[in-house]
Amino acid sequence: MKTKKPDETEKELKKLIPKEQWIRVNRLLVRFGQQICLPINPKHYLCPIEDICPKDFSMEIEMKKKKSKKK
Repeated sequence: MKTKKPDETEKELKKLIPKEQWIRVNRLLVRFGQQICLPINPKHYLCPIEDICPKDFSMEIEMKKKKSKKK
């Protein structure tokens, strides 16, 4: 299921994750977003879920190629 808003995502996750695990899972997801899945320059080489990631990075890769050719 796809959600576009953080509050929708939170509701869906709460349905799947037992309440006693919410804080632990939140900390893991926050750390993942801060250290691996960064909004700029995500660290794909470190990502343990890259093969199932729903995000399409093809445009990002093409932009990096174009920038490196200009230098």
